[in-house]
Amino acid sequence: MSERKFNIGDRIMCVETGVVGKCIKFYIPTACEEQTMVLTDDGRRYHAPIRLWEKALTVSIENDVITARNRFLKSVSVPINLLQRLGG
Repeated sequence: MSERKFNIGDRIMCVETGVVGKCIKFYIPTACEEQTMVLTDDGRRYHAPIRLWEKALTVSIENDVITARNRFLKSVSVPINLLQRLGG
């Protein structure tokens, strides 16, 4: 079984096709590698091997700074105290 860095319910993206959706299922077919199924925003179900998927957005907090990363966009960092002043 592959090691994956996402779980059911995460928003993930297929790095080969660009399809994005909510992870809804993992399964191992008889004749091929482990698969991941997503529910796309338009309601379709799409599946591809687990190795082709990654989280569409990751968020981390380090040194009182929240950083959001996306595969195609640059990182965005915001100091936590700024968010608190804005009511976040």
